[in-house]
Amino acid sequence: MKKLKLTKVIASALVVASVLMLNPISASAEWKQNKTGWWYSEGNSWATGWRVIDGSLYYFDIRGYMLGSTPNEFGDEHVVNSSGQFQNVTIEGAWAFCKKTGVIVAYVGNDSNVVIPDKIDNVAITGIGNKAFYLNKNITNITIPNSIKALGRSALFGCTGLTSINIPASVKSIDGYALSGCTNLKNISVDSNNITFKSVDGLLYSKDGTKLLNYPAGKVDEKYAIPDGVTDIGWNAFSGGVNLKSIEIPSTVTSIGSSAFEGCKNLSSITIPDGVIDIGIGTFYGCTNLSSIKIPNTVITIEHSAFQNCISLTKIVLPDSITKIGKGAFNGCKNTLFNVKSESVKQLLIKAGVDYNKIVGNS
Repeated sequence: MKKLKLTKVIASALVVASVLMLNPISASAEWKQNKTGWWYSEGNSWATGWRVIDGSLYYFDIRGYMLGSTPNEFGDEHVVNSSGQFQNVTIEGAWAFCKKTGVIVAYVGNDSNVVIPDKIDNVAITGIGNKAFYLNKNITNITIPNSIKALGRSALFGCTGLTSINIPASVKSIDGYALSGCTNLKNISVDSNNITFKSVDGLLYSKDGTKLLNYPAGKVDEKYAIPDGVTDIGWNAFSGGVNLKSIEIPSTVTSIGSSAFEGCKNLSSITIPDGVIDIGIGTFYGCTNLSSIKIPNTVITIEHSAFQNCISLTKIVLPDSITKIGKGAFNGCKNTLFNVKSESVKQLLIKAGVDYNKIVGNS
């Protein structure tokens, strides 16, 4: 009897083993859910970014949770249903794209040297969609064809393996954060026939040179002087430029975009020129070595998080011209004394969360 039972146990074990051998993915990959949402387990880890599962395209955030039907940050054409599946998307090899628009929704391949085709399934490829290559650390080189007209928001965000990129003549728009987080990017080149953009010393500018759009975060220079004639420093323009210690801003600049210098942790001092009226959201967020800044009396608004975590800032003089300070604008500035003359500015600081004991009369 014991021998018979042992035979049955061995037989059952062999059946289970054979099933696992035939279905190795199903044994280690499965959908799971908790009160926060759905995620896709992959053995000892979980899916993040883009995944094709059972023929459908899904997106998982950096925590591993599946994107639900709302909010949809990938465009109206690429709707996400209640099951998290992208609609109006065709998957062809390493590419998920929208046949109607010709936009690449996601790259789902594993190549380090990526060549974007100008056509997929006889459809002309016209754009790189929002987050199409988001946080893809595997890519070391990418070739963009001359059919691409637009790079979507955060299209190449966090592609830390990229060291250079060429923008072809066809590109007419590059949305915010498209090249942010590319920490090893040292050079941006632009085809000379492009009518919207140009490259100057490896930086991305508008064609007329009035707007500085992107300083590659991987450049090793410690100083940079923005050329005269530039009027606008774009969103995230210098974001992540950890090697920069000094940036000279010319008097021609009148606009500085949100998060323009975010994460420039070695930037020690900076002078904002007369004419600038707004210090935007997160402009100097995380500039932990910033110890000196001059704010002109043309500034009216300091938005939230503008100087958050500027822990080396010991003194800042705020002009009477300021009429708005966003909540948390100076969060984490634990060593800062605020010099003001105006009672109204003092009250703005207090409402923004600054300890009144750190506010002193201007001297």
